Amino acid sequence: MRRLRLWLPLVVLAAALAVGASAAVAPRHTSPVSAVLSAARVTMQEHMCAGDDGQYRQAFETWAGAMTGDPRLTGIAALSLVSIVNTTTGNGTSQGLLAVTDPSTQTVKVRAVYTGVVTSGGVNLHGLITGTVHDLGASPGGRLVANFEAIQSNSVLYAAIGSSGTSTHPAVIQRVQCVPSRTGRPGN
Repeated sequence: MRRLRLWLPLVVLAAALAVGASAAVAPRHTSPVSAVLSAARVTMQEHMCAGDDGQYRQAFETWAGAMTGDPRLTGIAALSLVSIVNTTTGNGTSQGLLAVTDPSTQTVKVRAVYTGVVTSGGVNLHGLITGTVHDLGASPGGRLVANFEAIQSNSVLYAAIGSSGTSTHPAVIQRVQCVPSRTGRPGN
């Protein structure tokens, strides 16, 4: 028990120093990004059910394709999603997972989840992507928060992530952690 009392504070101290060192070394930034996802449907399973306001279609789908745009987001894209759409009104929801892999190194660059609103009979999708973007050479990664718009045409999905030069559908990669200074003064 005595050893535990000694080691536990040492472990906590080492963890605190590691977090402080990584925060001090990692660049702090918020950078706008944009990208385009183009994917083809690979698999689909669907089920129908009745609701109080009409028929519903629940679909489980996987998509594969490519993401182009900001180099930190560019690569081979895989998307899995679940959507539930009222076939009477055409409105519903969709949520899923997005992974982008570097084609040359086979490492995952982006891991994200998304959630969105489906309109126009299941053709249009508007929503939010949140996830992690890994560092790419001189381009620092961080947390991805991105608005997106998607359109589905038959078995092809196109999604615009962020909008270059506008604030209509903003998207950013951010890595900032403000640590209070020891003196208690703000700004460090």
